[in-house]
Amino acid sequence: MLPINRLFHSFKLLFVPGFRLLTLGPIVINLIMYLLLGWYFVDLFSRAMDWSMSRIPGWLSLLEPLAWIFFTLVLLIGFGYSFALLAAVVASPFNGLLAEKVGRQQGQAIPDTSLTARTITALIVKSLWREMVKLAYFLPRLAGILLLSVIIGFIPVIGWLAASLITLMWASWNMAIQFIDYPADNQGLNFPQTIDAMRKRKPQCLAFGALVAGLMSVPLLNLFVLPAAVISATQLWVDELDQDIT
Repeated sequence: MLPINRLFHSFKLLFVPGFRLLTLGPIVINLIMYLLLGWYFVDLFSRAMDWSMSRIPGWLSLLEPLAWIFFTLVLLIGFGYSFALLAAVVASPFNGLLAEKVGRQQGQAIPDTSLTARTITALIVKSLWREMVKLAYFLPRLAGILLLSVIIGFIPVIGWLAASLITLMWASWNMAIQFIDYPADNQGLNFPQTIDAMRKRKPQCLAFGALVAGLMSVPLLNLFVLPAAVISATQLWVDELDQDIT
């Protein structure tokens, strides 16, 4: 199945009974988080604009609408690109349970543990720790990619094109790791084993990651892409990547 077909099929499962709590829960939590962050930044910028406008000549007040337009665009783009990282950490316990549920439906042998206060606490701790492991993998490599992109960008004519392609490939690989790690973790694979499994099916993983990265950059839509990507990644794992493990 093509990545786009698999992902859009996953959207249909978001509102199916039995999935709704695990899919809509993170959406509501992340929506509240982003509304609060948005309110905070808008209030902060509004105070800064009031302070600035009171100290410049009146004829420069025409710049205020332009400043608000620029701020709104920066806020939307910033939220779009930061969403995957922040939302994945917040929703990681939900995502793990969602991947388990989809995995069982796809035939994975995953034990169905009862949800008690103890198991929920253990799940949250395990999920957050796994996110920290992923961050430890992402951040140093991101710094290297950015440095390489800046250096390559100075090459005449093809520099920025090559830098853009490198950044796109890295973003796609990041997105693939972020979501494929959930079903891999449920199968008991540690993080290095997950990376090894993904490298064996790198074209499929990159295609999936590129699609998710593109949709994740769209504000509001990315709220729904997050759980759909978990479902799609689990299906991808069962259909293709798990074949190299078993």
